[in-house]
Amino acid sequence: MSALEYSRWSPAGATSLVDLEGQYEDMLSASDFFERFRNDFCSDDYVLLDALATSAVIRYGRCFGPGIRSRLRITQLSDLSAREQVLHELLLATRNKHAAHPVNEQETHAVYVGHSESLGGERKVTSITSGTLVATAISMDLAEESNQLCLRWVDWLDQQRELERQRLLPEAQRLTAAQLLALPRGPTDVSRDPHSVRVQRK
Repeated sequence: MSALEYSRWSPAGATSLVDLEGQYEDMLSASDFFERFRNDFCSDDYVLLDALATSAVIRYGRCFGPGIRSRLRITQLSDLSAREQVLHELLLATRNKHAAHPVNEQETHAVYVGHSESLGGERKVTSITSGTLVATAISMDLAEESNQLCLRWVDWLDQQRELERQRLLPEAQRLTAAQLLALPRGPTDVSRDPHSVRVQRK
C-alpha cells in the first residue's frame, strides 16, 4: 500500500470537528502559557510574565466567547469541582476585566506632583508627571491550577474530536477516487505531535 496522502475536505453536513480542533489548539496554548508563567515566575522579567499571563487568559477565554465557531460551555465538563468552577469564572473575569479592557483593578494610572520646600520654608510644586503601576493578575499557584484545568479540557476535547472523526469516517469512505483527487492537498501534517511542536528546540 502506498503512503497516505491528505486532502482538505468539507463535508456536506455540518461538522463540529473544525471547531473542536480550534478549541483544542487554544486550550493547548493556554496550558503551555500557564506552565511557562509558573516556571518563570521568579525570573523578575515582568514583560515576559505579563505577556504569558495575558496570552493564557485570552486563549482560555476564546473557547467560551462569541465568534465564527461554536463556544464551549462549562457544563460540558460535568464533573468539575466547585473550586474548578470558581477558577473558570475567575479566568473569564480576568480576561474580560484585565486583559481585554483598558481600565481595571490591576492597573493604576495617576498624576503626581513634585514638591519641595522653597528658600522661605514654603512647600511648592516644582514639577508634574504621570505614572503607571501594573500588577500581574495571575499568581504562581493560580497558574498551576489553571494549567490543570486546561489539561482537563484538552483531554475532553481530544475525546470529542475522536468521536466526531469516527462519525464522519463512513461518509468520507463513500468519496470516489475522482472526488478524492479533486480535493485540495494538505498542507496539514496530521502525523505531528501537537505537544512537541511547542517545545523550543535549541
